[in-house]
Amino acid sequence: INHTLEGTGKVTVQNNIFEGNVYQAIVTERDDTDIIGNYMETSLDYAGYGIIVMDWGLRLQQRIQIVCNTITGDPNGFAVGILLGDSGYLQRVRYVNIENNTITANKVGIRVRGNRQTAIYTTINYNSIFDNDANGVENTRDRELDIERNWWGDISGPSGDGPGSGDRVSGLVDYEPMLMKPVDVSLCPSACPPGDLDFDCDVDFFDFAILAEDWLEGT
Repeated sequence: INHTLEGTGKVTVQNNIFEGNVYQAIVTERDDTDIIGNYMETSLDYAGYGIIVMDWGLRLQQRIQIVCNTITGDPNGFAVGILLGDSGYLQRVRYVNIENNTITANKVGIRVRGNRQTAIYTTINYNSIFDNDANGVENTRDRELDIERNWWGDISGPSGDGPGSGDRVSGLVDYEPMLMKPVDVSLCPSACPPGDLDFDCDVDFFDFAILAEDWLEGT
C-alpha cells in the first residue's frame, strides 16, 4: 500500500489468506491502515516478513491497526512476523495498535525499530506470542515499549529480558502484567458474518448506515 494513495479514510486489508512461498504478505507505507483478520503462513525457512509498517521515504506514518491476524509458517515462519520502522532508526511510526494476534513459529515475532517516538505510541497487548525461535518481541529503541497482557507460551512469562521461560523479549519492555493463557480470538472480526461492518458480529441497521455513508462518499 503506497503512501501516495490519496484520501482521508482508512485502507482495510481484512479476511485474506496468504499461503505458499510468501516473502512479504502485507506492506503499508500509508497512514490509517487497518490490517484485520488475515492468515499468513509461509513455507520459506525463516525468510521474509508477514507485515511491514515502514515508509521507505522515512515520512511520518501513524494510526495503524494490526488486529486478529495469524502469522506463522510451515514448518518455520517468517524472519520477522511484524516489522515496524526502518533500520536506520529515522522514521517516526506512531499510534500503532497490535492486538489479538497469534504470532508463532517465526524467527522473530515482532521487531520495533525506527525513530524514538515509535515505541511510546505503540501498544502490543492481548496477543499470543509463542514458539518463535529467536525472540518474541524485540525493541531496538531507547524508549520503553508497552507489551503488557500477552501470552508468551508459558505461565512464567517471557524469557530473555523477562523473568520466565516463554518466548524471549529484548530491549526496554514493560511486560507486566502477563496473561496466564492464550488469547481467545473467537470474537475477532474474522469470525463475524459477512456484511458486519462495525465488528459487533451482527448484521443490522448500523452496518447498512456505514455502507450507505461510504456509498454517498464514493468509497
